[in-house]
Amino acid sequence: MRKDGGWHKRAKFWGSRGLENTPVCTPETILRWHRRLVAWKFTAKRKIDTDRPERRLLITELCVKFAEENPGWGYERIQGALANLGYHVSKTTVGNILRRAGLCPSPDRTGKSSWRQFLRAHLATTCVADFLTTEVWTMGGLVRYRVFFVINLAKREV
Repeated sequence: MRKDGGWHKRAKFWGSRGLENTPVCTPETILRWHRRLVAWKFTAKRKIDTDRPERRLLITELCVKFAEENPGWGYERIQGALANLGYHVSKTTVGNILRRAGLCPSPDRTGKSSWRQFLRAHLATTCVADFLTTEVWTMGGLVRYRVFFVINLAKREV
């Protein structure tokens, strides 16, 4: 395209007869493309990039995680936990998400909890502490050391 205004100015200057000899397409084709482009610009739905699908997926994962880790929580409690994280959804939405995931309402989930499920749910915040004594030879003689240690179970760090 040249700086003098583009193909549409040249087409207007040459007229439809001047464009008939072009090997690419006819003037009617160019006008049809132009009309289609203008119509698309003002009427067609264009894809707008948003984070809604990722956000919806994250809310679904959080709802299911909260319900599995806390069998006593109802829809409103899960809704409140999501609101604390900045995701505002209705309790009906929480119920729909849990039903799609195959989880029943709170009273039915409460009786199915096991120790294994409880420990897995709280593993990230569970620590084990122990205390021991040991005798160590030093320059001053035999000394008793008392050792207190804590192990984070999730990270397996002392």
